Amino acid sequence: MICSCVATLHDESAQIGTERVSLRLYQTSEGLSIIDRQSLRGDGVSFTQVVGIEHAADLYDFATADPYAQRLERIYSLMHQKYVEAQPQQGRSSAVKTPGAPLEAIYGIAQCRTEGELLALARTVITAVGGGDFIFQWSRFSADKTGTFDFLDSRYLVGCRPSWLQQYLAKLWYMNDPVVQYARYNVEPTVTSRIHLHRTDHWFITQGHDHGLYHGVVAPVHTPGNGVVGILYVSAPTPKPEAVIQLWENKVLLRALAAELLDWRVAQSRLKATEQVDLSDSETLALQTLHSGGGASHVADRLGLSVHTVYKTIFQRINHKLGVHRIGDAVAKAERLGLVTY
Repeated sequence: MICSCVATLHDESAQIGTERVSLRLYQTSEGLSIIDRQSLRGDGVSFTQVVGIEHAADLYDFATADPYAQRLERIYSLMHQKYVEAQPQQGRSSAVKTPGAPLEAIYGIAQCRTEGELLALARTVITAVGGGDFIFQWSRFSADKTGTFDFLDSRYLVGCRPSWLQQYLAKLWYMNDPVVQYARYNVEPTVTSRIHLHRTDHWFITQGHDHGLYHGVVAPVHTPGNGVVGILYVSAPTPKPEAVIQLWENKVLLRALAAELLDWRVAQSRLKATEQVDLSDSETLALQTLHSGGGASHVADRLGLSVHTVYKTIFQRINHKLGVHRIGDAVAKAERLGLVTY
């Protein structure tokens, strides 16, 4: 689903082994340039980076750090050309008018039409509370937490050096990321220095510092039931301890920002799923009733139908639209897609 308020400058995909890499460069109506890179693996797991491009050097930094830089060189070259052509002749002015107060910016998240606008508002809040670079990720995990790898998909809103996430994903650091592990099983904000890293030479410290990322605040947020976790990591602007203290004093605002960013993504996913599945009002009501613990008789009462009609008509239509054979599977899939709520 692409918002009509954006202009796509280039959109192309490449198959590299079992991995499908999709690259899209677009510009919002406010003049923000965004690159969206999705890696879709053969097993269906996907990782998407959403990166703001303020200068041509940002695009170069992102492209040269790509693990498939040579294979994708032609695509990145075209993106660079189209990015330069799209820039105003007299230099770039501030593209988005962002609110000055952090609370005002947080309230504005729900009205954002694009992830470019999200980046701008998140930057406003984080700068106001004394933060430096940041990353917000939406991640969905499988229900089985016993495996060594249980990501289903992750989407990263990148407010740091563009090359960092390329390196992070290419080296599979997400598999043992202490911040992700903390966020999966906790809801309280914390400072990263309290997360046990086991080694003083852990990549989080050594490689992170090389990219301007230091100790900071982690604010995890969760949606009920469907395994979606939002993780906001805000680095202090310097490695000085007092910089982290200032961030920690504003943890309530950072937690509120994380919650709004997660809500925005959930709402967008629900809207996209609703358009794709095209459930009727009665079908949505039936799914919601079942999800809340009701049965076919409760659905029949709410719709004014017989139980037989519910089974033979309503449930069968739902199963067909969701591509499953059993109504229980339809409810589970509807929950994953965000079509039903608690």
